[in-house]
Amino acid sequence: ALRAALGPADDALGRVVADIDRELGGLDERRAEVRADLDAAVLARYDRVREQLGVAVAALEGRRCAGCHLDLSAAEVDTAREESAGTGYTDCPQCGRMLVV
Repeated sequence: ALRAALGPADDALGRVVADIDRELGGLDERRAEVRADLDAAVLARYDRVREQLGVAVAALEGRRCAGCHLDLSAAEVDTAREESAGTGYTDCPQCGRMLVV
C-alpha cells in the first residue's frame, strides 16, 4: 500500500527533475553565449574568482556588497563608482568579488 502511494509522488518528482534539467540546459547555453561576448581578461578574472569563492559576481546594493553582505565605507563606494565607470564593475574591497555597480 505504501509503495502504491509513493508511485504518483515518484512520477511527479521525475517530471520536476526533468523540467529542472531542461532549464539548466538552457542556462548553460545562455552562459556559453555570454562568455563568448566577454573580454578574455574579464573572463579569466571571473573564472579565477569563481573558483576561489563559488560566486564571482555580486551587486552593490546601496553601500552593501550582495556577495559578502558587508557595508563599504563612503570612500569605498565612491572609489567603486569611479572604478566601474567604464566597465560597470570593480572589485569588492571586502571579499574580492567582481562588484557590479
